[in-house]
Amino acid sequence: MTSTLLSGSTFCRLHHASNKRPALMKLAQQRSAKTTCQATAVEFTKYQGLGNDFILVDNRHQDELLVSAEAAIKLCDRNFGIGGDGVIFALPPKGDVDYTMRIYNSDGSEPEMCGNGIRCLARFVAEKDNQGPRQYKVLTGAGLIQPDLLEDGQVCVDMGEPILQADRIPTTLTPTQGSTVVQAPLQLAGQEWLVSCVSMGNPHAVVFGNSNGNLQVCTPTVYSCYRLTCNVRVLSPQYCSSAAALFCLQAQYSIPNP
Repeated sequence: MTSTLLSGSTFCRLHHASNKRPALMKLAQQRSAKTTCQATAVEFTKYQGLGNDFILVDNRHQDELLVSAEAAIKLCDRNFGIGGDGVIFALPPKGDVDYTMRIYNSDGSEPEMCGNGIRCLARFVAEKDNQGPRQYKVLTGAGLIQPDLLEDGQVCVDMGEPILQADRIPTTLTPTQGSTVVQAPLQLAGQEWLVSCVSMGNPHAVVFGNSNGNLQVCTPTVYSCYRLTCNVRVLSPQYCSSAAALFCLQAQYSIPNP
């Protein structure tokens, strides 16, 4: 496998609007290139949203993915491949939708969906088809998601209400507040972490604190608390106001299925 690296870069903005706090993203630049996987040339475009960068592939002409999970691992390698958090495919519709979306993580696993990823997908398709503002119906592993391409070029997606019930996330951690897992103690590599569990279509383990400690080496333990592959997010307080504390994302690790 050989690949060509991108010479350009992409940018985005994050805003919050409405009580459901959909995210808005503006992609200022994008570059296209081609990569060769198993002697097949595959055109791709590189996007990023909130620092999550993806390799976008137009797969709408067929249901079979143009890139295998094994090839996705190589393409996402930041030293020897294109580099990215995953490969996203725009696929033909199934039922009353515009497109179907599938993703391979950088480790080759396949999550149900990704919020940043689906915003990149909407902008990718719009620019491919030279379309103006509109709403897309996209079928994902987490169900129907409808991103909106806005007049100013930003993309808004309402992810809906978070799933907090432990058995619906799902997680095997014992609920701490009713049916939810909030600030549950979890011993990882000799250190206690307070983990909160939530699903936005795919399971997440959220830790409030700082980036001290190596969560990446603890990922098998975190994974064992879930019945599905999950994401780990470390959030640290940025500053506080009388209303609420604002947090910034410190790190994100995709937990491979052992």
